[in-house]
Amino acid sequence: MARTRRPPTPVEQLQQWFILYVEGDDNAFLQFYARMYALLRHWVRGRVPRDIQEDLIQQFFLKVHQNRHRIDYRRPILPYLRKMFQHIVMDHYRDRTNAQHFVDITLESIGDSEEKILSIELERILAELPAEDRDLIRQHFIEGRTIEEIARRAGVPSGRLRVRKHRLLKRLIMRFRPHASEGGDHART
Repeated sequence: MARTRRPPTPVEQLQQWFILYVEGDDNAFLQFYARMYALLRHWVRGRVPRDIQEDLIQQFFLKVHQNRHRIDYRRPILPYLRKMFQHIVMDHYRDRTNAQHFVDITLESIGDSEEKILSIELERILAELPAEDRDLIRQHFIEGRTIEEIARRAGVPSGRLRVRKHRLLKRLIMRFRPHASEGGDHART
């Protein structure tokens, strides 16, 4: 039976558009710009005065464009882009002489809906994994337990667990990284 390929999630699609944009695809840039612009407008709504919102957003796109070849898109880019935008906003207020209007635009305040999307996405990905792989991901990456602690609790050698973790991460990277099956190296230095 042929396995049907699921459509990419909005976060995965944004990542794919960004990669294609870096590779020179003008249409992908337009798609990336439109989606990212909507996210940025959502992030600043009610937190930054309207008269500077557009300037900050355009500064963000200029910075992304200038640094597009340095961004490691083997990793999720949305948290990186959010942090970049946060720094642009903070720099704007830092440079102003009247800093009393500074608005706290921390990760907690700017991405409630995006955090929910990412949380739902993580739960969906975890649900697709075998139970022991899902438990390893939860315990190590979400709960913060060491490999040694997890191994001790499970009664298995820590070396075996490290190998399993490495293989699991490699499978996940191959599954979710665009062009992974083509052997293309998208590594950034």
